[in-house]
Amino acid sequence: MVTITNVMRPLIDEFLKLNRSVKVNTAQFSEGRIVTAKLGALIGDIVATHKVAGFTSHSGKRFCSWCDVLNTNITKMTIRRLRNQRDTLARARDWSNSTAGVRKKLVKQTGVRSSELNRLPYWDPVMNVVLGVMHNWFEGVLQHHFRFRWGFNGNYTTDTSEDGNKAEIEEAYGGTFWSVAQKKRLVAFVLEVVVPSGVTQMPKGFGSVKNGKLKASEWHTLFAIHLPLAAISVFCESKVVDECLQKNRGHR
Repeated sequence: MVTITNVMRPLIDEFLKLNRSVKVNTAQFSEGRIVTAKLGALIGDIVATHKVAGFTSHSGKRFCSWCDVLNTNITKMTIRRLRNQRDTLARARDWSNSTAGVRKKLVKQTGVRSSELNRLPYWDPVMNVVLGVMHNWFEGVLQHHFRFRWGFNGNYTTDTSEDGNKAEIEEAYGGTFWSVAQKKRLVAFVLEVVVPSGVTQMPKGFGSVKNGKLKASEWHTLFAIHLPLAAISVFCESKVVDECLQKNRGHR
Protein backbone atom coordinates (compact mmCIF):
# COMPACT_ATOMS: atom_id res chain seq x y z
CA MET A 1 0.00 0.00 0.00
CA VAL A 2 2.86 2.41 0.79
CA THR A 3 4.43 1.93 -2.65
CA ILE A 4 1.25 2.31 -4.68
CA THR A 5 0.24 5.35 -2.62
CA ASN A 6 3.54 7.11 -3.28
CA VAL A 7 3.32 6.30 -6.99
CA MET A 8 -0.26 7.54 -7.32
CA ARG A 9 0.00 10.71 -5.23
CA PRO A 10 1.58 12.95 -7.91
CA LEU A 11 -0.81 11.54 -10.52
CA ILE A 12 -3.84 12.38 -8.40
CA ASP A 13 -2.39 15.85 -7.77
CA GLU A 14 -2.50 16.40 -11.54
CA PHE A 15 -6.06 15.10 -11.80
CA LEU A 16 -7.12 17.54 -9.07
CA LYS A 17 -5.66 20.41 -11.08
CA LEU A 18 -7.40 19.20 -14.24
CA ASN A 19 -10.67 18.85 -12.36
CA ARG A 20 -10.52 22.57 -11.51
CA SER A 21 -9.78 23.34 -15.19
CA VAL A 22 -6.53 24.66 -16.62
CA LYS A 23 -5.81 26.99 -19.53
CA VAL A 24 -3.71 25.48 -22.31
CA ASN A 25 -2.17 27.67 -25.02
CA THR A 26 -2.02 26.17 -28.51
CA ALA A 27 -0.95 27.34 -31.95
CA GLN A 28 -4.58 27.68 -32.99
CA PHE A 29 -5.77 29.37 -29.79
CA SER A 30 -3.12 31.83 -28.67
CA GLU A 31 -5.25 33.05 -25.77
CA GLY A 32 -5.61 29.52 -24.51
CA ARG A 33 -8.37 26.96 -24.15
CA ILE A 34 -9.96 25.82 -20.91
CA VAL A 35 -9.36 22.11 -20.38
CA THR A 36 -11.05 19.92 -17.78
CA ALA A 37 -10.32 16.22 -17.33
CA LYS A 38 -11.75 13.59 -15.02
CA LEU A 39 -10.90 9.96 -14.33
CA GLY A 40 -13.82 7.93 -15.63
CA ALA A 41 -13.07 4.36 -14.61
CA LEU A 42 -10.40 2.09 -13.16
CA ILE A 43 -9.74 -0.84 -15.48
CA GLY A 44 -7.39 -3.76 -14.80
CA ASP A 45 -7.26 -7.25 -13.37
CA ILE A 46 -8.80 -7.79 -9.95
CA VAL A 47 -5.45 -7.93 -8.13
CA ALA A 48 -4.42 -4.50 -9.42
CA THR A 49 -7.79 -2.75 -9.14
CA HIS A 50 -8.30 -3.86 -5.54
CA LYS A 51 -4.90 -2.54 -4.53
CA VAL A 52 -5.29 0.76 -6.39
CA ALA A 53 -8.91 1.38 -5.33
CA GLY A 54 -8.25 0.58 -1.66
CA PHE A 55 -9.93 -2.80 -1.26
CA THR A 56 -8.57 -5.89 0.40
CA SER A 57 -7.13 -8.79 -1.61
CA HIS A 58 -9.44 -10.96 -3.72
CA SER A 59 -8.53 -13.77 -1.31
CA GLY A 60 -9.42 -11.71 1.79
CA LYS A 61 -12.38 -12.15 4.13
CA ARG A 62 -14.38 -9.34 2.48
CA PHE A 63 -13.05 -9.96 -1.00
CA CYS A 64 -15.74 -8.27 -3.11
CA SER A 65 -15.57 -4.57 -3.98
CA TRP A 66 -19.30 -4.44 -4.81
CA CYS A 67 -20.95 -6.19 -1.86
CA ASP A 68 -20.23 -7.36 1.70
CA VAL A 69 -20.19 -11.10 0.98
CA LEU A 70 -17.77 -13.23 3.02
CA ASN A 71 -15.21 -15.52 1.41
CA THR A 72 -16.80 -18.45 3.28
CA ASN A 73 -19.99 -17.91 1.26
CA ILE A 74 -18.36 -17.52 -2.15
CA THR A 75 -19.69 -20.85 -3.46
CA LYS A 76 -23.31 -19.85 -2.75
CA MET A 77 -23.15 -17.19 -5.50
CA THR A 78 -25.45 -14.91 -3.50
CA ILE A 79 -25.10 -11.13 -3.58
CA ARG A 80 -25.08 -9.64 -0.09
CA ARG A 81 -25.63 -6.03 0.97
CA LEU A 82 -24.31 -3.82 -1.81
CA ARG A 83 -21.57 -1.32 -1.08
CA ASN A 84 -22.14 2.35 -1.83
CA GLN A 85 -19.95 5.41 -2.27
CA ARG A 86 -20.72 7.13 1.04
CA ASP A 87 -20.16 4.12 3.32
CA THR A 88 -17.06 2.96 1.45
CA LEU A 89 -15.42 6.39 1.65
CA ALA A 90 -16.31 6.59 5.36
CA ARG A 91 -14.68 3.21 6.01
CA ALA A 92 -11.60 4.34 4.10
CA ARG A 93 -11.36 7.46 6.30
CA ASP A 94 -11.67 5.32 9.43
CA TRP A 95 -8.79 3.18 8.18
CA SER A 96 -6.63 6.25 7.48
CA ASN A 97 -7.24 7.70 10.94
CA SER A 98 -6.39 4.47 12.78
CA THR A 99 -3.19 2.92 14.08
CA ALA A 100 -1.47 0.02 12.31
CA GLY A 101 -2.99 -2.55 14.67
CA VAL A 102 -6.51 -1.21 14.31
CA ARG A 103 -6.13 -0.99 10.53
CA LYS A 104 -5.61 -4.76 10.29
CA LYS A 105 -8.85 -5.36 12.19
CA LEU A 106 -10.77 -2.85 10.10
CA VAL A 107 -9.62 -4.43 6.83
CA LYS A 108 -10.85 -7.84 7.98
CA GLN A 109 -14.18 -6.35 9.06
CA THR A 110 -14.88 -4.09 6.09
CA GLY A 111 -12.46 -5.10 3.30
CA VAL A 112 -11.69 -1.40 2.73
CA ARG A 113 -8.46 0.59 2.93
CA SER A 114 -7.64 4.14 1.94
CA SER A 115 -6.74 5.07 -1.62
CA GLU A 116 -5.30 8.14 -3.29
CA LEU A 117 -8.24 7.98 -5.69
CA ASN A 118 -10.55 8.93 -2.83
CA ARG A 119 -9.07 12.45 -2.93
CA LEU A 120 -10.93 13.05 -6.19
CA PRO A 121 -14.24 14.78 -5.29
CA TYR A 122 -16.21 12.87 -7.93
CA TRP A 123 -14.66 9.45 -7.36
CA ASP A 124 -16.95 6.51 -6.55
CA PRO A 125 -14.82 3.55 -5.36
CA VAL A 126 -17.70 1.15 -6.00
CA MET A 127 -19.16 2.18 -9.34
CA ASN A 128 -15.97 3.47 -10.98
CA VAL A 129 -14.10 0.16 -10.69
CA VAL A 130 -14.58 -2.08 -13.74
CA LEU A 131 -14.67 -5.86 -13.49
CA GLY A 132 -11.57 -7.30 -15.16
CA VAL A 133 -12.42 -8.89 -18.50
CA MET A 134 -9.41 -11.17 -18.90
CA HIS A 135 -9.66 -13.24 -15.71
CA ASN A 136 -13.36 -12.96 -15.00
CA TRP A 137 -14.79 -13.31 -18.51
CA PHE A 138 -12.28 -14.94 -20.86
CA GLU A 139 -10.65 -17.29 -18.34
CA GLY A 140 -13.72 -17.49 -16.14
CA VAL A 141 -17.14 -17.44 -17.79
CA LEU A 142 -16.10 -18.60 -21.27
CA GLN A 143 -13.82 -21.35 -20.01
CA HIS A 144 -16.47 -22.60 -17.57
CA HIS A 145 -19.12 -22.58 -20.30
CA PHE A 146 -16.94 -24.53 -22.74
CA ARG A 147 -15.59 -27.09 -20.29
CA PHE A 148 -18.62 -27.74 -18.08
CA ARG A 149 -21.77 -26.46 -19.79
CA TRP A 150 -20.72 -27.94 -23.11
CA GLY A 151 -18.81 -30.87 -21.63
CA PHE A 152 -15.39 -30.35 -23.27
CA ASN A 153 -13.68 -31.26 -20.03
CA GLY A 154 -10.96 -33.88 -19.90
CA ASN A 155 -11.26 -36.94 -22.11
CA TYR A 156 -14.54 -35.98 -23.81
CA THR A 157 -13.88 -38.47 -26.65
CA THR A 158 -14.82 -41.35 -24.35
CA ASP A 159 -17.58 -39.36 -22.65
CA THR A 160 -15.74 -39.25 -19.31
CA SER A 161 -14.35 -36.25 -17.49
CA GLU A 162 -10.77 -35.87 -16.35
CA ASP A 163 -11.68 -36.43 -12.69
CA GLY A 164 -14.20 -39.21 -13.26
CA ASN A 165 -17.24 -37.27 -12.03
CA LYS A 166 -19.08 -36.77 -15.33
CA ALA A 167 -22.41 -37.84 -13.81
CA GLU A 168 -22.12 -35.23 -11.07
CA ILE A 169 -21.23 -32.52 -13.60
CA GLU A 170 -24.16 -33.37 -15.88
CA GLU A 171 -26.53 -33.45 -12.91
CA ALA A 172 -25.32 -30.03 -11.73
CA TYR A 173 -25.47 -28.38 -15.14
CA GLY A 174 -28.39 -30.21 -16.72
CA GLY A 175 -26.23 -32.26 -19.08
CA THR A 176 -24.69 -31.19 -22.36
CA PHE A 177 -26.42 -31.09 -25.75
CA TRP A 178 -23.18 -32.06 -27.53
CA SER A 179 -22.76 -35.72 -28.42
CA VAL A 180 -19.29 -37.27 -28.45
CA ALA A 181 -19.36 -37.33 -32.25
CA GLN A 182 -20.28 -33.65 -32.40
CA LYS A 183 -17.51 -32.75 -29.97
CA LYS A 184 -14.95 -34.56 -32.09
CA ARG A 185 -16.19 -32.83 -35.24
CA LEU A 186 -16.22 -29.42 -33.59
CA VAL A 187 -12.62 -29.74 -32.39
CA ALA A 188 -11.54 -30.94 -35.83
CA PHE A 189 -13.26 -28.02 -37.57
CA VAL A 190 -11.88 -25.49 -35.08
CA LEU A 191 -8.37 -26.60 -36.00
CA GLU A 192 -9.19 -26.11 -39.70
CA VAL A 193 -10.14 -22.45 -39.28
CA VAL A 194 -7.55 -20.19 -40.91
CA VAL A 195 -7.09 -16.72 -39.43
CA PRO A 196 -4.95 -13.78 -40.60
CA SER A 197 -1.54 -13.15 -39.12
CA GLY A 198 -1.84 -11.22 -35.89
CA VAL A 199 -4.99 -13.09 -34.85
CA THR A 200 -4.54 -15.78 -32.21
CA GLN A 201 -4.57 -19.27 -33.70
CA MET A 202 -5.69 -22.30 -31.74
CA PRO A 203 -2.82 -24.56 -30.60
CA LYS A 204 -2.37 -27.81 -32.53
CA GLY A 205 -3.17 -29.78 -29.40
CA PHE A 206 -6.50 -28.01 -28.85
CA GLY A 207 -9.08 -30.39 -27.40
CA SER A 208 -6.55 -32.72 -25.79
CA VAL A 209 -5.46 -33.00 -22.17
CA LYS A 210 -1.82 -32.69 -23.26
CA ASN A 211 -2.43 -29.18 -24.57
CA GLY A 212 -3.07 -27.84 -21.08
CA LYS A 213 -4.93 -24.61 -20.40
CA LEU A 214 -5.73 -22.00 -23.02
CA LYS A 215 -4.58 -18.41 -22.58
CA ALA A 216 -7.05 -15.55 -22.20
CA SER A 217 -6.46 -14.41 -25.78
CA GLU A 218 -7.11 -17.96 -27.02
CA TRP A 219 -10.42 -18.20 -25.17
CA HIS A 220 -11.46 -14.87 -26.66
CA THR A 221 -10.55 -15.87 -30.22
CA LEU A 222 -12.13 -19.30 -29.79
CA PHE A 223 -15.56 -17.84 -28.99
CA ALA A 224 -15.34 -14.78 -31.23
CA ILE A 225 -14.01 -16.43 -34.41
CA HIS A 226 -13.35 -20.18 -34.37
CA LEU A 227 -16.51 -21.56 -32.74
CA PRO A 228 -19.04 -19.60 -34.85
CA LEU A 229 -17.32 -20.83 -38.03
CA ALA A 230 -16.78 -24.40 -36.85
CA ALA A 231 -20.31 -24.81 -35.46
CA ILE A 232 -21.79 -24.28 -38.94
CA SER A 233 -20.11 -27.45 -40.15
CA VAL A 234 -21.31 -29.40 -37.10
CA PHE A 235 -25.00 -28.48 -37.14
CA CYS A 236 -25.65 -27.61 -40.78
CA GLU A 237 -25.18 -30.87 -42.66
CA SER A 238 -27.42 -30.18 -45.66
CA LYS A 239 -26.10 -30.68 -49.18
CA VAL A 240 -26.71 -27.01 -49.99
CA VAL A 241 -24.44 -25.87 -47.17
CA ASP A 242 -21.78 -28.43 -48.10
CA GLU A 243 -21.87 -27.30 -51.72
CA CYS A 244 -21.51 -23.66 -50.67
CA LEU A 245 -18.56 -24.51 -48.44
CA GLN A 246 -16.90 -26.49 -51.21
CA LYS A 247 -17.46 -23.63 -53.63
CA ASN A 248 -16.01 -21.17 -51.13
CA ARG A 249 -12.92 -23.35 -50.66
CA GLY A 250 -12.43 -23.36 -54.42
CA HIS A 251 -12.16 -19.56 -54.46
CA ARG A 252 -9.38 -19.33 -51.88
